[in-house]
Amino acid sequence: MNQEITQAINRDGIGYLDQSEAVKARFESIRQREVILEVRDLGKRFRSPQGEVDALRGINFSVHRREFICVIGPSGCGKSTLARIIAGLDHHTSGEALLDGKPITGPGQDRGMVFQGYSLFPWLTVKKNVMFGPLMNRRGDAESDALLWLELVGLEKFADAYPHQLSGGMRQRVAIARALVNQPRILLMDEPFGALDAQTRAKMQSHLIDIWRNVDVTVLFITHDLDEAIYLADRILVLKAHPGEVQEIIEVPVPRPRSPAQFDSPEFRATKARLAELIHPEPEPMPEDEQAVKPHLIRFTNVADNVE
Repeated sequence: MNQEITQAINRDGIGYLDQSEAVKARFESIRQREVILEVRDLGKRFRSPQGEVDALRGINFSVHRREFICVIGPSGCGKSTLARIIAGLDHHTSGEALLDGKPITGPGQDRGMVFQGYSLFPWLTVKKNVMFGPLMNRRGDAESDALLWLELVGLEKFADAYPHQLSGGMRQRVAIARALVNQPRILLMDEPFGALDAQTRAKMQSHLIDIWRNVDVTVLFITHDLDEAIYLADRILVLKAHPGEVQEIIEVPVPRPRSPAQFDSPEFRATKARLAELIHPEPEPMPEDEQAVKPHLIRFTNVADNVE
């Protein structure tokens, strides 16, 4: 992490590094758990017509069992690339990623993936979509497993429906059930709620917290939404772009259990201010000779019809 950590104090006299005793105790408890995911000096380089481009460089972090990690950063910082590498859907070009101490070399049942698109089989019912993984892996009673996970996500009444008959939020809940039915060690979620409207998105965030609370799974969640990251995460991994590097790893000081009412809490506001500072830094002032040059604007409305 190259950026020096600074503590910005908000109007409440609270900074994002300030933690209550309960929050400190929670993080101490998390640190006592086993580390299931280790990413060491990870890099990803692409070839382009302009030459080689570093998408990720020197990424280092570890994740403890049942921890909820959000990854956030500007467009082009490599968030989705990082998730795909951990899922085994893409290969890194340097460093290593270890799950339970073993190198990740490809996809596996120990990882579940949920994408922004629902990625359901439209010709299969909800139940058969969830049964697909256990059937392919010839594991247990696939139908009973599917119904159990559909009950967990609140969709057991829609087991015989088809994806096109469901709302966007319901389809994404099916995708979560399909990922969890294989009982993965880690659930990777790549902006899963990005295509949903604001109201449905808020409901899905609450659903996800409830699911995570009741399932022995670790979550790595990719998002571009600052509020979503703070609301969901134990820790937030902040990447910068070109190349994607770790700027800071933030321990969220907002106490659990979380609720939407906390969005206006001092801890929430202080953390959001720090994220905004990292992801949207103040632009450097323009040179004086460029400041003097104003663009030539053509007006396509009556000059007397002012809007301000």
